[in-house]
Amino acid sequence: MTLTMPSPPATDRRPGAHRAARHGEVRRPRPARRAPSTRARTSYSDVTMTILWALVAVSLLAIWLVAYAFFFSELQEAHAQHNLYGTFREQLASGTAPLSAPIRDGKPVALISASRAGLHNAVVVQGTAPGDLETGPGHRSDTVLPGQAGVSVLYGRAVAFAGPFRHIASLARGDLLTVTTAQGTATYTVDDVRVAGDPFPPPVAAGGGRLVLESAVGRGYRSEWAPTQSVYVDADLRGTPFPAGGVGALSPAQQAMAIDKGALTPLVLWLQAFVLIDIAFVWARSRWGAPQAWLVGAPLLLAVIWEITALAARLVPNLL
Repeated sequence: MTLTMPSPPATDRRPGAHRAARHGEVRRPRPARRAPSTRARTSYSDVTMTILWALVAVSLLAIWLVAYAFFFSELQEAHAQHNLYGTFREQLASGTAPLSAPIRDGKPVALISASRAGLHNAVVVQGTAPGDLETGPGHRSDTVLPGQAGVSVLYGRAVAFAGPFRHIASLARGDLLTVTTAQGTATYTVDDVRVAGDPFPPPVAAGGGRLVLESAVGRGYRSEWAPTQSVYVDADLRGTPFPAGGVGALSPAQQAMAIDKGALTPLVLWLQAFVLIDIAFVWARSRWGAPQAWLVGAPLLLAVIWEITALAARLVPNLL
């Protein structure tokens, strides 16, 4: 006959179980912790990625604007000069080049050369607003055209958009400048190079002509990328001037070191559009996937960045 020993009662091994049993207490199991819902984690991740992407995008945009102003704008200026040179040559050959006001801003009016300053048939356009000087030197519209009787003033950038006038301060007394317009070629002799605060030259003699080149110049290590004051080159006409034509008016944006304030409002609107597109891109990336988001968002981002770049360039002083 086989005896079966009864099994010992199950023992609760949780801490304090013996004490609770001894005192007649009943321990209730602790409720399990709820894991955060997938929806909450996804929402938190989307917000974080949106903020991070917006910060990265704005930082990259700022870097691009600086790189464009100092490097890539030179390519734009070279392309514009190439097209303007071909247009102006055709106008000279056909006799349709402008002679006096009114002349639409941005249209070619002259060619200027000055070996020591690095100018070789640079195309001069009408107007001195920041947008006009993105394509090359500009003629101040309230002065006569180069070669005509009176004073003609040309502005040129010193740093951005190839800085066509960056070396005019190296001109010296006696250097020659040549300017070609629809009326012919005029030659000037440099009389003085001065900066803001220096004495003005004497008035132009009756029946004479003068050409004034104006740009910006700096000192020390910042001279190449952060000019601080205006520089002027006064050159007197050799020979008989051409008959003077009419002159136009000068807007605030065409004065020295001026910016185009009209670009500020559209720039703010385009920056807002840039941020909204960034947010939409992050949303689309989490819903559609990266390839589909880039396919839709990249063209929009590039178009907005181009508009922002063009408007921001107009807020840079016209002589820089």
